[in-house]
Amino acid sequence: MSEREFLEELPFSIDALVTVQLGRESISSSLTAITELVKNAYDADAESVRLKLIEIPIDKKDKEKQFVLVIEDDGNGMSVDQIKENWLRIGTGNKRKRTTSDKKERVLTGAKGLGRLGIDRLCNKLIFQTKIETEDKAHELEVNWEKFSADDGQSVSDIKNSIFLRPSAFTDKFGKFPAFGKNKGTRLCLFGLKDEWDKEFIELLRKELSLLVSPFSGVNDFRVEVITGDDVLDGVVNSSELLDAAEGYLEATIDPDSNVTLKINSRTFDKTYDDGPTAWKEWIKKRGDVASCGPLTLKMYYIPKRSEQELKEFNFKSKDIRHFVKNNNGIRIYRDKFRVKPYGEPGGLGDFLNLAYRRSVSPGGITQSGWRVGLHQIIGAIFISRENNPQLADQTNREGLVEEPPFFDLTSFSLAVVNKFEMKMVEWATLAKNNTSTEEASENFNELTKDIENSIQDIEDTFIENDDNSKDDIIVKVKELKKKMDQTIQSKVKLENAYKEEYAKFEQDKDTLSNLASLGILTVSFGHEVKGATNIVELNANNLKSAYDSGKLMLPLDTDGLFEKYIERVIRNAKYIDNFASFALDNVKKDKRTRKNINIVNVAKYVISNFKAALNNKKIDINLVCQIANPELVKGYTIDWESIFVNLITNSTWALEDSISSKRNIQITITQDASNQHIYVDDSGIGIEAGTEGLIFKSTYSTRRNRRGEVVGTGMGLAIVKTFIENHSGGSITIKSPGPLGGAQFKIIVPFIK
Repeated sequence: MSEREFLEELPFSIDALVTVQLGRESISSSLTAITELVKNAYDADAESVRLKLIEIPIDKKDKEKQFVLVIEDDGNGMSVDQIKENWLRIGTGNKRKRTTSDKKERVLTGAKGLGRLGIDRLCNKLIFQTKIETEDKAHELEVNWEKFSADDGQSVSDIKNSIFLRPSAFTDKFGKFPAFGKNKGTRLCLFGLKDEWDKEFIELLRKELSLLVSPFSGVNDFRVEVITGDDVLDGVVNSSELLDAAEGYLEATIDPDSNVTLKINSRTFDKTYDDGPTAWKEWIKKRGDVASCGPLTLKMYYIPKRSEQELKEFNFKSKDIRHFVKNNNGIRIYRDKFRVKPYGEPGGLGDFLNLAYRRSVSPGGITQSGWRVGLHQIIGAIFISRENNPQLADQTNREGLVEEPPFFDLTSFSLAVVNKFEMKMVEWATLAKNNTSTEEASENFNELTKDIENSIQDIEDTFIENDDNSKDDIIVKVKELKKKMDQTIQSKVKLENAYKEEYAKFEQDKDTLSNLASLGILTVSFGHEVKGATNIVELNANNLKSAYDSGKLMLPLDTDGLFEKYIERVIRNAKYIDNFASFALDNVKKDKRTRKNINIVNVAKYVISNFKAALNNKKIDINLVCQIANPELVKGYTIDWESIFVNLITNSTWALEDSISSKRNIQITITQDASNQHIYVDDSGIGIEAGTEGLIFKSTYSTRRNRRGEVVGTGMGLAIVKTFIENHSGGSITIKSPGPLGGAQFKIIVPFIK
């Protein structure tokens, strides 16, 4: 076995030509190459980028001119060490080591370190000028890309690029440097352009750059401007063309007088909804008389995933839209044209309205009640200012706003606006959907089938006639038959869809009934356990009281009064819990789940008697006004009507919690005419929010919110009440606010048994 002898260690050597080939393969087009350079400015915390197409002489003696592309920004710039270690080092990993920019903490758009190689696609020569704020000199680098393209076998390390020192500020044939009146920035001057900068190319470039900028022109901290000498195409790049693809848009404002205005429109459904101006205290309840957050504006675009065919009219590809939404999704807050972080960071960071969570718990389609818009489907912004919104103060660490009532007014308003947008979109989507009933679709299908049978018989009869005109008649009739068959196929599809919808509703109802059955079982179990526990609590509390009253239990004199007070409270509340447990157990009796003739007045009295003690505890008076000696009977389920009264009383109790009125009343009035019984449930509470009369009975819609404005109710109570009244008793229910007592009034009309 021979011994090996060490000679030397050798690195890989990369041919210079491979470098430009690598750049050309990693950068798909000239437009992409320019976009990558603009992204570099974004990563360098630039707020302004300008692309200028300048015509200059080729040299001092030559009268012939050439176009030079100048890309300048007011970003951080580079030191000479950064030029050496980062810019001149191909595939540098500095952006892989950090994910956000130095000052603005932007999510970095580049990571491979190959973007600068794409400059070879654009030009033959580059002059790279840059300056950082802390140095009193600028630096200039010259790169001749033709040297890299020469097929002479040179290694990339053999090609030298000259670096020069320049004054901290200077003016040359490309203009002032640094630009934008700043003391820092970078400028790239591209000579020997390889593309023809015609109108079509510039239009495509603006479209590509529009993917990089915020849709809210004038408030974003990244601005791109194009100057080519074409008055039509020149100017600041914006996202208006991309936003044309939005399916929905909303704009909501709170004015200085705390009036709310809301506008929602949908391009897809060709619908518009305008609401307001409405006083804050009427538009959103339990948030005071005025909006403590101050005046503001919210704008939001709804851009769901679309197919290539649907986007064809906008000249955008679906991947373009996805990229744009990914970089801008969520609802951001801007104060005096500057971002307030961390609100609305793309990807879900700063989702202060919990839109992603709302969507996850209600993932249904847009035609389903309770549909929630996804965080990844919207681009929105809230505009505030220090002058108009002084209550929205910064946290001491500058990481967002102080979370106190003014901020919660802002979140409550925003969530209410989004909720109304969702309800309108569901309404319009449902209207746009084929509403053909199963019966109508089936009847239409059967009629078309009979028409086909008659047409076939007609063709057979024409064959039998066998005269000279039969051939032409048959051709005409066959064409008619084909047309009817096509119509029948379409009708069949509609019928199938109608059956699918009916089946889906059936499954949903079945699931609801199953859930309610489970809830009933739990209620029985819970009721029995609660009654057992409260009986023990009440028995022991009474024993303690008897021991104290008989002198067997001695306490210090200064605690005598407290003991009596607390023991009476324990006994009273134990009876209160026992009363409700008995009420719950009584509700699930079999006879109450049988459809029969019902005396609604008796049901109302029974429910009120069970609530009386509890409401007195809350200092709420509840009264039944009924002067009907012999009330007519209605058809229905006793358990339904008990649930109806319980739900309406519970809603009134909630509405009375924040009522400033000294009188806290709930009144149930029952009257009747020749055919119907009329039930009115009134309260002196805060009423309902303006514009929600048509929404309050929809399933999953709830006006109960926590202090952040997040919905905490299920939104099912009134929807179930409406179903019980309409479907089980043939009646109707409406709401009016304000009612006679100042709060809401529910009016129920139910027919007598015929």
